[in-house]
Amino acid sequence: APAAPAPLRVLGVADEEPLRMALEMWLRRGGHEVVTTASGLEALALAVTEPFDALLLDIRMPDLSGEQIFTRLSRESPSVARRIIFLTGDIVSVELRRFLEESGQPFFAKPFDFAEIARALPRGKG
Repeated sequence: APAAPAPLRVLGVADEEPLRMALEMWLRRGGHEVVTTASGLEALALAVTEPFDALLLDIRMPDLSGEQIFTRLSRESPSVARRIIFLTGDIVSVELRRFLEESGQPFFAKPFDFAEIARALPRGKG
């Protein structure tokens, strides 16, 4: 049997509490360490000051959008930007779809299939 993937340190960012709680419960059940926030600004601060193996990032945030966070991190901490997995409820806008495709990062539309997100998580630390 393949070895279980190493537990990861994951930052979950979503302004909707039910989504944030579901992500947290699901990740903890998978044995991962989870930090969550409802704030894009806080997410950006955490992402540059603490080590995370993956960042699950909701695109639509009231203070700083997933797009803005990705753009800032791509400039300031490209290695962190490459660990982002986008979550979105809105794939209908042409601009958003273009941004997601150009980002080169995995993205998932609501309603999420957690098994699919799990496959997008990095395999182990590093």
